Amino acid sequence: MTASPSSETVGFEKSRLGQWGIDQAVAGLARAVLAERGEVAVHGGPTVGHLVAMVAGEYQEPSFAERGLEAVSRRPNVRLYRQIELSERERQDEEFLDRIGLAATRRQSTGTAAFDLLEMEDPVALVCIGGDKQSMALAKAFSNRFPERLLFALASTGGAAAYLLSEASASALDAESTILAEVRERDRSRWESESALGDKRRRIIEEESVPYPIIMQVIVDKIVHSDSGDLY
Repeated sequence: MTASPSSETVGFEKSRLGQWGIDQAVAGLARAVLAERGEVAVHGGPTVGHLVAMVAGEYQEPSFAERGLEAVSRRPNVRLYRQIELSERERQDEEFLDRIGLAATRRQSTGTAAFDLLEMEDPVALVCIGGDKQSMALAKAFSNRFPERLLFALASTGGAAAYLLSEASASALDAESTILAEVRERDRSRWESESALGDKRRRIIEEESVPYPIIMQVIVDKIVHSDSGDLY
């Protein structure tokens, strides 16, 4: 996944639900993948990385403390990229060194550092949640390099995700509109029945909310059953 806090999406549309929505989407995707024992590669700042690390702790299986018992504890597979944020001046200096061939082999925060994820992880799919200019560059590079693999974007999280869906040449899939249409069509009978759930106010709240956990579960299911591979 590639994501960034709503405060960092300069020049892009803001998240409709603010930082809370981005956090819910990131946590929902991490849980959906780890529940299937898949691997998560995260391209985002320290805020996103800390959140995914907290979620990953929920999937750390306990191990035996007694001696002589085999330790078969399973650890969640999570790798974090772009966890060091440089100032604008530091970023400009590093990009200059990169252009003249004097930058470090493993770049820390320049735009080219994003492509380390594509080189090292060979991802089967990419989900864009919010995101800044580096997220945009990564999504386009993923689409060009793996045109047959799934690229999802969540418009309600704003940022690069919303821009990708508004760009005519983009190959990103609008995860929300497709999945929510299926879910709400299935639940439509609840609003048509004579019950408390048919209350107009509750219906409006339901339609304006974004059930990120459900969306992420459906995304993972689509990835597992696609031709691009599995989550492992």
